[in-house]
Amino acid sequence: MMSKECLVMFVLFTATKSTLIKISDQVVHEVSEKFLSFTVDDTVFYPSIRWGAFNFSSPRLLTLIAGLSPAIWRIGGSPADWVVFNVEQDKLNMSAAHKTTPIAMTKHDWDNLVRLSVKANLRLLFDLDLQLRLGSHWGLSNTVELFDYCVSQGYGFNLDWELGNEPNAYHRPDQAQLTPDQIGNDFVSLVHLVRSYSAFQNSSVVGPDVVGVDGEAADIIKGFLKEAGQYTKAVTVHHYYFRGDIAKWTEYINLTHFGNLKPYLKTAKDIIRNSSYPQMALWLGETDDAWHSGTANVSDRYVSGFLWLDKLGVSAQSGVDVVIRQTFWGHNYGMINDSMLPNPDYWLSLLYRRLVGRLVLDVVTEHSPVTTRVYAHCASHRYYKPGAVTLFMLNVATKNSDKIIINQQFGDGKMDVYLMTPGNEDGLLSQEVSLNGHILKMVDDHTLPELKPVQKDIDEGIILPPTTYLFVVLPSAKLSVCK
Repeated sequence: MMSKECLVMFVLFTATKSTLIKISDQVVHEVSEKFLSFTVDDTVFYPSIRWGAFNFSSPRLLTLIAGLSPAIWRIGGSPADWVVFNVEQDKLNMSAAHKTTPIAMTKHDWDNLVRLSVKANLRLLFDLDLQLRLGSHWGLSNTVELFDYCVSQGYGFNLDWELGNEPNAYHRPDQAQLTPDQIGNDFVSLVHLVRSYSAFQNSSVVGPDVVGVDGEAADIIKGFLKEAGQYTKAVTVHHYYFRGDIAKWTEYINLTHFGNLKPYLKTAKDIIRNSSYPQMALWLGETDDAWHSGTANVSDRYVSGFLWLDKLGVSAQSGVDVVIRQTFWGHNYGMINDSMLPNPDYWLSLLYRRLVGRLVLDVVTEHSPVTTRVYAHCASHRYYKPGAVTLFMLNVATKNSDKIIINQQFGDGKMDVYLMTPGNEDGLLSQEVSLNGHILKMVDDHTLPELKPVQKDIDEGIILPPTTYLFVVLPSAKLSVCK
């Protein structure tokens, strides 16, 4: 039962109806402090790419990546299952030990990854090659070489590990076909290897990084939990809404996609709940709006933010601990571009990081328009005093605005409004984003801009325009669970 004294109410008005939003001091879930995390895809190791414009010495890169800390930085993706350490690329050939031509990760590559992650206060999660086989078992000799190199360089305190990428999609003729029990036992081998190194005493192992939560993917999750559940930190699954390379921009505000994630996560949670390790954490180990590298000139635009912000809200409400965004840099869906400048989803993620805290609050809506999505957390204590509440919401209606009225429970208090809109005449396909009417840009290579709210009296209400998203912070909410 919600008590009257811990009820926060909001009324949203459209042209035809009003919606009552109730937020109690009932905590639904507590996410990790690294809830919003990100990847760089293993394609950066391809000889034809070799990191491209990703300049590890760039002060701008350090400023941007550190702006999202604390976070997990995953190095993974489909090529993870043919990346090998410290072998010259021209000496790599097809062999019985590896059924496709491997890709070389050099010592210099690894040094750059570890050193940047340490500077930026990130945990580095590296996806090891599950397709390196010795008979029916995982071949770990190349991983031993990598681990020994870590010890020689003093690396280890911020490193975590996973093994294989989307093993339920190993359907190519050049890939070893693995059973759920094999995969589970290979994770056990990895855990024992990690534990044999004192440098990795703080390291975690997560997996199995399946895409999907039914059929073969469900069997692999069950095998992973059965064999390796007692040793590992989290179950990782991947999720995308649709195929990006053939999608139109309208898919990114198509209402049918917004209901996709919740049942998907429930299925994953049910598998965990029915295992011998029902308290095991669930992570979205790789995710974005669209697979197949996203959609050119769409995934890096303002319109991408609707499904991304909604995914953060649904995931937290559904009990997910960590959401790892594909990607920070690279492909069509990078949060930064090849010039090391932020795309709209970077600014959205930065604002989320600064305003949204770890405690997820219960939200009840009555007669809400399907085009409006609302979520609530305790506010981040890094930027607001204890007791404050953050709401974030999005309106995918193309014509109707919503007027948001906050219940008089807060009297004549103030609220901080952060409205994000397209930054230029390209509208939803704008590669710039405005915050309360001001285009967001870096001050210089070392400085992110101040993200300033517009302060309003609570009794004024807020207009949520069509196809926009916003954050509202109630500094004086004094919600007991947020103190």
